[in-house]
Amino acid sequence: MPTGPRRRAVLVLALLTALLLSGCVRARMTLSVSEDDRVTGDLQVLAAPQHDGDAGPQLVVPTELAGRARVTKASAADGFTGSQLTFTGLTFEELRLLSATAVGDSGKYRFGLRRSGGLVTLSGSVDLTQLAPDRTDVQIKVNFPGKVNSGNGRARGNEISWSPKAGQVTELTALARYADATTEAWVLWAIIVGAGTGCAAVTVMVMAYVSHRRHRQSFAWA
Repeated sequence: MPTGPRRRAVLVLALLTALLLSGCVRARMTLSVSEDDRVTGDLQVLAAPQHDGDAGPQLVVPTELAGRARVTKASAADGFTGSQLTFTGLTFEELRLLSATAVGDSGKYRFGLRRSGGLVTLSGSVDLTQLAPDRTDVQIKVNFPGKVNSGNGRARGNEISWSPKAGQVTELTALARYADATTEAWVLWAIIVGAGTGCAAVTVMVMAYVSHRRHRQSFAWA
């Protein structure tokens, strides 16, 4: 019996790490996955200025997503500068497009989401082997609409997070359980339609029975 539709998306973390290869860098990525497999989140990358007027890392948004993703300037009190990418309601495929357009797939950084029935699996890896440990601070956080059952990050309720370390490869795994809102809506509609059809059939049967009774009574009185 089929377990339901399978959906995949690959978020290439080169969007994050390709900007970390020089200077002191801080990066924060936060993703929120909804029941209908839409992703909302933001990515902020800041770096210590290398010279006067240095605006820091600049993220890019593909024209196809201009309405739901945007880049703004970002800065910190200690002088770090860069940019912040914010996106809303992206499908898994659109998330892949966003990352691929910004940097491209180097094969070293991956982040995938897959649904199978009521289970959603997160898997990926971040390769920071080229970065200096004392010059990099990276944080990744993902929030699901259901409880995180397992994973190798710091899990708390519906949320799981990681702090990939510079100088090594960090594997990312998580398993969350929650219903597919699209499938649930279809099932509910089927139940309503089925119930409505059943009620209609019962109504017809009752009307036929009443009509038959009246006919028999009329015949008896005659």
